[in-house]
Amino acid sequence: MKTAAFFTLLTATVTLHAQSLKKVMILDFKNLDKNPDYTYLEDSITEAVRNDLKAKFDFREMQRGDWHKLAEKNLFLWPEDNYTRR
Repeated sequence: MKTAAFFTLLTATVTLHAQSLKKVMILDFKNLDKNPDYTYLEDSITEAVRNDLKAKFDFREMQRGDWHKLAEKNLFLWPEDNYTRR
C-alpha cells in the first residue's frame, strides 16, 4: 500500500512540475547563403544551443511541427521569415 501511495504521489508531483515548466520554441538555424560547405552547421548549431539550454534550464520544448503550425496560424506565411537573419 505504501508503494502505491508513493508512486501516486511521485506521478502527481512529476505531472504538476511538467505543467509548470515554461514552453520554449527553439528555431532552427539556417544556411541563408546556401553554401554547401556550411550545410552541416544547420543541425549541429541548433542541437548545441538546445543542449546548452537544457543543461542550464528546465523547460518544455515545443515540437518542430507545433511551432510550424503556430507560425502559420499567426500569419507567418513565409517560411524564410521563421529564421534569424543577419
